[in-house]
Amino acid sequence: MNATSPDPRVPPAPSLAEGFREVLDAFEEDAGRAPHLVELLEILREGARTLPNNALADGHPDEIVGFVVRPRTRARNTDVLGGLNDGPYVAASDAFNHWWQTGAGAPITLVDLAAVVLEALRYVGPALLDSSEVARLTAITPKRRRAKARARIGDIIAVPTDNHHYHLVVLVCRNRFGAAFGLIRGRYPLRNPPAGLTAAATGIVRYCDEEAISTRRWRIVGHDSQQLGWFPADPEIYHRPGPLLEGLPTVGEFGSGETATGHLRDLTAAEALAIDLAGSYEQVYLHEHFEPALAEFIAPHNG
Repeated sequence: MNATSPDPRVPPAPSLAEGFREVLDAFEEDAGRAPHLVELLEILREGARTLPNNALADGHPDEIVGFVVRPRTRARNTDVLGGLNDGPYVAASDAFNHWWQTGAGAPITLVDLAAVVLEALRYVGPALLDSSEVARLTAITPKRRRAKARARIGDIIAVPTDNHHYHLVVLVCRNRFGAAFGLIRGRYPLRNPPAGLTAAATGIVRYCDEEAISTRRWRIVGHDSQQLGWFPADPEIYHRPGPLLEGLPTVGEFGSGETATGHLRDLTAAEALAIDLAGSYEQVYLHEHFEPALAEFIAPHNG
């Protein structure tokens, strides 16, 4: 776990410290000065949350909401963080993920993670504005939040990809079909939505469960009610053409669209092809299927 008590499961601290130096460089480039410890810890928290899902044996990276240090650091104004570009946060994500990739791939505990973060901070501590506070640190504890999250209509949700970027979706409505998510084109290096997202709205909606929001794997990163105007208020699910069943409405030659209010209409051949009705389309997706398929949903609208 450190230089005096090596643990083969845990990647070495010097590797993480190298990544922390990149964070410091990116911060100084944006802010014109080195960070205070409390500012660095805020950025590192976001980086740790992007670790692979299987990195922790006793929790999920998305449950980490901060690092608590002992002795406590002096309270400082952290307003400078709001003016930073993506650079420091991307560097923090890269630091933790590159560090993880140097190890054996076996899950570690939160205690292991905290010990390595503490040791890595001691490597880079002299470069901080308040380096003396780093020198006095005796312990770091990851702070976790387990309460379930619930999104509001109009909330912007960040869905992770497999390369530490995020797709963004907006919660359009809830109805008898489930939760409807409007798709936003593009990929983003951080969970924070950029300005001008209305121009990226695709108008396409897919239904999915909300379990990944409850567990905070998908993060609520903003709210934009104006987005709702770019998506149907009563999004359809689609039915494949098939044999007529007694008591059920007739499905069109190429399939039918149905709203939650019960309105049914025939699809055109082009519509059925565009939604891949004969192939991978699902009326309501499980989040485990929605997440890896999201890039494919959005791809035709990225041009």
